[in-house]
Amino acid sequence: MEHKEKILILADDDFVYGANENYYNEYNEQLTLGNLGFINLCEAKQLKEEGIIPSISKANGEIFILNPYSQEYISESSPQIEETFIHEKAIAYQRALLLMGAQCVFLEEAVKDIDSNNVNVDVGGGIPRKKGQVEVDYNKELSIDLNTKIRHYDANNKPSSLDDIQKYLLKTSLIHDSTIKDCYEQLKLAAKNGGEARLTGIQHIDVDFTSELISSVDIAAKLDFGPLNINTDVSVKHRHLHSFHKMIRVYFDNVPENVKKLFENV
Repeated sequence: MEHKEKILILADDDFVYGANENYYNEYNEQLTLGNLGFINLCEAKQLKEEGIIPSISKANGEIFILNPYSQEYISESSPQIEETFIHEKAIAYQRALLLMGAQCVFLEEAVKDIDSNNVNVDVGGGIPRKKGQVEVDYNKELSIDLNTKIRHYDANNKPSSLDDIQKYLLKTSLIHDSTIKDCYEQLKLAAKNGGEARLTGIQHIDVDFTSELISSVDIAAKLDFGPLNINTDVSVKHRHLHSFHKMIRVYFDNVPENVKKLFENV
């Protein structure tokens, strides 16, 4: 799979040339690590035509952050950036587990927020809610939404081919997820030993649904934008990011009756 940088920054032709020639020491480390890339407007338009980046809102200084689960970029200024990362990671996890033969998948733990500062928002032009209320509502809504995306039960589900599973894990970067990778290696081992290539038992997977976004935001926030000679409002420096730690329970066989009942009339 072609490597994509965690962050792309739209800059003018001269700056992109200078960055590629290592003229700017401020960026060399992240460029070398493959975390950062610079593109000009022509390149950005080409990526937009290919569906890799969204619409371009300005000709210079826009920051795009890679969503590894869709292999597409989203503008860091998008108000939906956090939800996009969370939702697409949930879909990727569910799909990967089903491809590996999971019969039942659902969320088990409640969310928590890594930021102890509460957001005080004026809702509907009225009196702002009490501090903390916005957090509780936001967490609850996302938790419910996540559950609908991951929740699945199919007693007849069977594993896909190892090639198809590997292709999907590579496409979504889940090949680097230790638990998912371990499940895949167990499938490969079963096939190698001449047995049926399938998993058994229960898995509990602890997932941080915003780890990749937070990592990219941290990189962007530490960059020195002075050499770009643009007025870049790096809103990621001020973004209130949540950490959604969820436990996913997975049954590969023998789903208990009390668990099956959770899916009745759903």
